[in-house]
Amino acid sequence: MISVGDLIDHEPEQLETVEILRRMHDGGFAHVTIGNHEHNAIGWSLTDPADSAKPLRPYSAKKRKQHEAFLTAVDEGSPLHHELVSWFMTLPLWYENPKLRVIHACWYPREIAIVPPYVDEH
Repeated sequence: MISVGDLIDHEPEQLETVEILRRMHDGGFAHVTIGNHEHNAIGWSLTDPADSAKPLRPYSAKKRKQHEAFLTAVDEGSPLHHELVSWFMTLPLWYENPKLRVIHACWYPREIAIVPPYVDEH
C-alpha cells in the first residue's frame, strides 16, 4: 500500500488512521509519504530558531482551526504529540521506484533535484 499523506486534520478517526498506517509502514506493508498536513504539524510543533517563543511556521486563525482537531486529539505538547510529530519527520517527501513515483501534490523535477541535500535517508 502507498499513502500520499494527509493522515491528520480530518476527523473523526485521525489518530486511528495514523496508528494503522504507522503499523503497516513499520511492518513493511506500506509506504507512507508526508502530506501538507503532517508538514504543517511539524512546523507548528517546532520553534523558530531566531525566536523560541514562536512556532517555526506561524499560522493564521484559519490554519489553527484546521489543525485544532489534531492538537486536541493528541493533547498539544503531550508525549504523544511529540512522538507523532517525530514520526512525521521520518516520512519521505516522495516514494519512487523504477516504475512509479508518488508524491503528495505535484512532481516538479527541478524542485525535487534541490531537496536531497536537505534531508537524510529517512
